[in-house]
Amino acid sequence: MGKIKILDDNVINKIAAGEVVENPSSVLKELMENSIDAESTRIDVSIEKSGMKMIRVADNGCGMPRDDAAIAIERHATSKLRSDSDLYSLSTMGFRGEALPSIAAVSQFTLRTAPAGDLVGTQIRIEGGKIVSLRDDTISPGTIIEVENLFYNVPARKKFIRSYHAEKLALSQTFLKIALAYPDITFVLTDDDKEMYHLVSVDKIRDRISAVFGADFCADLIPFSYQSPDLSIYGYSSHPQLCRNTRSGQYVYVNNRAVQSYQISQALQRAYGSLLPHGRFPICFIYVDIVPQQVDVNVHPTKKEVKFTDPNKIQDIIKRSIDDVLKKSKLLFDIKEQDDELKKINLSYNIPRFKAMQADQIKDDTSSKESTYHQNSAPGAVPVKKIFPADTDSNDPFMRHLDEILHLVDDVTNDVIEPMEEESTATHSEGEIPELNISVDPGKLSGIRVIGQIGKLFIVGENKDGLVLIDQHAAHERINYERIMNAMLRDEHISQSLLFPVTYKTDPFRKNMILSKIDMLRKAGISIADFGPETLLIESLPVFISTTSAVAVLDDIAEEIKRSSSCSIENWQNKLAALLACRSSVKAADSLELAEMQQLIDDLHQTETPYTCPHGRPTIIRMTYEQLRKHFKRE
Repeated sequence: MGKIKILDDNVINKIAAGEVVENPSSVLKELMENSIDAESTRIDVSIEKSGMKMIRVADNGCGMPRDDAAIAIERHATSKLRSDSDLYSLSTMGFRGEALPSIAAVSQFTLRTAPAGDLVGTQIRIEGGKIVSLRDDTISPGTIIEVENLFYNVPARKKFIRSYHAEKLALSQTFLKIALAYPDITFVLTDDDKEMYHLVSVDKIRDRISAVFGADFCADLIPFSYQSPDLSIYGYSSHPQLCRNTRSGQYVYVNNRAVQSYQISQALQRAYGSLLPHGRFPICFIYVDIVPQQVDVNVHPTKKEVKFTDPNKIQDIIKRSIDDVLKKSKLLFDIKEQDDELKKINLSYNIPRFKAMQADQIKDDTSSKESTYHQNSAPGAVPVKKIFPADTDSNDPFMRHLDEILHLVDDVTNDVIEPMEEESTATHSEGEIPELNISVDPGKLSGIRVIGQIGKLFIVGENKDGLVLIDQHAAHERINYERIMNAMLRDEHISQSLLFPVTYKTDPFRKNMILSKIDMLRKAGISIADFGPETLLIESLPVFISTTSAVAVLDDIAEEIKRSSSCSIENWQNKLAALLACRSSVKAADSLELAEMQQLIDDLHQTETPYTCPHGRPTIIRMTYEQLRKHFKRE
């Protein structure tokens, strides 16, 4: 007798379940998509014990007569396909006919359904893939599917189930991803008899996003759109401050199907560019409506991935659409003070008395140092910290927190938005300092009057709205980055020939790496020549790079080439410009004169994107007079 045998249906269904039914959230996804295909206007989801004990999905859709219900639980039974040509014009969420039999094979499964107009419905109960009962049922039009004791008959699968908390979070995310695609459907989620979400039907996507994440969250979203006869792309992208260290906040839909798309993720990163620090990702909601013939959803059993016939077109449109709206938006940076101790400082604390000081006591010592930003001679800047005498009690809470407030720009946090609880609207109690909000409107940079410099790092200024703090290095980086990028793109001459070329010693491997980028380096103002087996000759540098930095700059370039060996020409251009901008900008601990600080602010105002440095750090923040008054209880 031969060794090869045809598997029975029960085994086949369990194998198929391994592809379709990975965990409770994959069950929920399949059942909710069936309800959507049934043209439901309301879908109620109930879960118990993170879906392992029970998942119930009830809808008011079209329902099924008994004959259809009996066939629906068979493998590859579907109402959505008639021939292979239908695969290229799909308009439904499901089409394989695998989900129900796969789920029923690894659970205790109950299907209750009735079409509109029928007086009696149908109930089918299945355990481990075998029908145990089929009978009449009294049920309102629609369908209810209940999945109990998932994986009860395949205990090995339970070993791969994550913690209850992790599975509950995955279920919630699956529920929300689908709800965000269908604002015209009412969705309700109940977890262990507690209602978690009740999302009533609305007309607009933005209203559904607001219902899930809150109105404050929506206020920082920027709309974008693109329209053509066969393609529509629209959605909302976040303020750069609303970024995360993963792509978990990116909701991408193709024909209302939640998908993962490398091309779209790359388009997002390219659009944000230097507005985000390395390793941070924007939050976004992207909806792509495309004719079915131009997208293939039949790529994976879970239908999480899709393929476009022209992925580059989709990528470019998304990149340009988001890039355009970001450039037109005034990106306000809001920094929230998170220090509980600071919030609880009581006004009864003794504020230090400041000693009277003579003018010569507050003169800056910058006259002995060469000007860093430019050669204009101007009265020395007065560091703000000189206002506070050296013997001020450093243990006083007010003084300790002064530095923390001024360094908030380095401590921005981007916590995950928790949508399940309303933000408290309680008023501040006596003695409690209200939450500190600091923001900037880059459109008003030209109205800033420089006060001084603090810590030889931040420029302090004021305008008609309040106090302004500018990171001098980050701001100068942004200015130089845009100058370099513009010069590279326009082939402008920004180099100066060296009277005495600088020799650069390196190993043959690094030398060849650098020579491979010789054309790009020349556009950036760096001319090099081969000068032997292990030597390069640096013949010219950008006008803003000193000769003494030549070797260090080329070292940095070699390291960047090594790290970015596989990146595109566009990305390499950005990286090179950012590197040169960093090297050529004023540093922390550099003293600036008042005229230099004012010139830096004026130059920043002229940039295309003054909000961040090329690495995504904020350049400027503002604390309004209103916020200052609240902070000092002067409301």
